[in-house]
Formats: sequence, C-alpha cells, structure tokens
Amino acid sequence: MRRLRDFLQHRFNALHFYCFLMECGLPDKIARLIARAYETLLSAALYYGGTRN
Repeated sequence: MRRLRDFLQHRFNALHFYCFLMECGLPDKIARLIARAYETLLSAALYYGGTRN
C-alpha cells in the first residue's frame, strides 16, 4: 500500500500538474493559479489521509 501511495503522491504532485498545464498551452499565471488550487484541494487527501491538522 505504501508503494501505491508514494506513486500517487509523486504523480499527482502540483508541480507535475503545473508542467502538464504549461505543455497544454496555458499561460503561466493561469497554470500557477490552477495548480495552486489543485494542490490545496488534493494535498489533504494525498498527503494527510484526508485530514489536515
């Protein structure tokens, strides 16, 4: 289970997502804004098991 979690944390990293958005042609400011929101929403689930204390 730990290997899967490590893989998902790496794959769904906000920096990976930001780079993907840039490769899709989004402007830098918009890509950063979306990646920041993405990280805020998913980081609790991926890194803290759904709770953030």
